[in-house]
Amino acid sequence: MSPSYAPGLAYFKRPRYPVSVEPGPRFAGVAAALVGGAGDVLSEWLDRYVRSPLRLPGAVDRDALGAQCEPLVAALAVALAADDVRPGAPSLREVEKGLSFLGAHLSASGCSGFDAAALVCALRDTLLDRLGHNDPSDGERDALFHLFDWFSAVALDAFAQGCRAEVTERFHEQLVDRTPVVLVAPDVPAAFPIGDARVNGLRGVFARLALTIARVGARVVIVDASGLSSQDDPEILAALSEYASHRKIAGRVALVACGLSDRGVSAWRRVTGAAGMAFEVRQRFWEALGAALERSDFAYSRRRGP
Repeated sequence: MSPSYAPGLAYFKRPRYPVSVEPGPRFAGVAAALVGGAGDVLSEWLDRYVRSPLRLPGAVDRDALGAQCEPLVAALAVALAADDVRPGAPSLREVEKGLSFLGAHLSASGCSGFDAAALVCALRDTLLDRLGHNDPSDGERDALFHLFDWFSAVALDAFAQGCRAEVTERFHEQLVDRTPVVLVAPDVPAAFPIGDARVNGLRGVFARLALTIARVGARVVIVDASGLSSQDDPEILAALSEYASHRKIAGRVALVACGLSDRGVSAWRRVTGAAGMAFEVRQRFWEALGAALERSDFAYSRRRGP
């Protein structure tokens, strides 16, 4: 499963699985039960889920959950009627997508992993109960039981990916909103981005910096890049390029950076040069502050000693 790029939503990527060259088992009995009574299967599935001891106590919106589960029942009816049903087989593609979506949906809804496991187990028990009415062979029952081990893994993996994506998105939002963008002088903004390229939200920080420039009429800004763990990462350079190329900034506002590594200096100089932005580098923040104040026609002196 691939991580999602929106809170709680997992984009399905077909999982790798060691596919046997032998044909998979047949599920004629359960396929017939699904085709002949899909609505009853769905209703019983939800009933079992609500009563499941695996699920954490809490209210269940049956209508909303049923709308998410109904396509999976239809996909199962088609998939289990195929000649070759096994993890990784083309016949299960839509079922695996549906389980992945359900896992991500539960994650986004604030449910727990116990709820995701309970939902898959409730479907398994519902289908096994239907097999009892059709007097299936023991082989089909055992094969269905083992197939649901794979289904549980798919759903829980999507649930975990959704949780991780939600945490990453929340962290991203906090970095964008809380990264300091301050005025160190009446018309000299400074930004202090931190983190790595995946979650630092540098575009959002530069957007806040641009708003501050417009508000105070700044001619120079300071960026302390010492908190960036990958200063020459393509995503960071792309965000810098967008900022430096802005029509109200390019050629009008200088950038004084500090805390850059040698590779960072080279990369940032290349990007700002291509955008026509004046660029200076200093080792320490107070040195960058002095350079920025000089560009803003402020006098600056550093006190030495007590």
